[in-house]
Amino acid sequence: MRFGIFNIWQAIIVVIMLTPQIKYFLKHPHEVNQCTNRIMNILEQIGRYGCILFMVLPLGVRHGSFGFPSPEAFVVYLLGLPILLAVYMGLWEVAFEEEMGKLLVTFFWISVGLAAVGVGVAVAEIRVVPVFYPDEVIWPIVFILLIVVAGMGLSKWFMPPPGRKMKMAMAIIPALIFLLCGITLVHPLLIVSAVLFGIAHTYVTWQNVK
Repeated sequence: MRFGIFNIWQAIIVVIMLTPQIKYFLKHPHEVNQCTNRIMNILEQIGRYGCILFMVLPLGVRHGSFGFPSPEAFVVYLLGLPILLAVYMGLWEVAFEEEMGKLLVTFFWISVGLAAVGVGVAVAEIRVVPVFYPDEVIWPIVFILLIVVAGMGLSKWFMPPPGRKMKMAMAIIPALIFLLCGITLVHPLLIVSAVLFGIAHTYVTWQNVK
């Protein structure tokens, strides 16, 4: 399976991962970073933006497009990525329930609306250009949103109480998501960015919660 030169799945995942962070910082605009290590703060940002960029674009990838080297890599990606994403969003729902507001409900209704549009588009066989069907983009979004809704909805049943360990898990899991994508898609720059982000972000988060 190949994604081509733009990975719509991973672009959607990045947007979803950023959504709770944006909501949190909008409610806490004056929160101060307690980490005083300037180098680690800089490395965290380099790793973060590198991951965001390389999740979407196959820069430095062999043949210049996203693709899996083997069926086994695809299976690991298909199973591991939704689980990690669901757990990550579940952590946000439990740790910052007040800040998240009605994000779960919003995601649910967006997925329902898009599913209805996708069915209509498929039945009508609507095309934007001769070789592109809009439902090829709609259904990945619906699938990912439903995974997120399930993770957030079930979070209170299997997540531990909010605390230091939970916040550290929230720092580590995004790096694991990026690293999983980098390894299974054989994307060297994404792997490097994920490792850099994982180390720096974990350090910065620890300095803020210890």
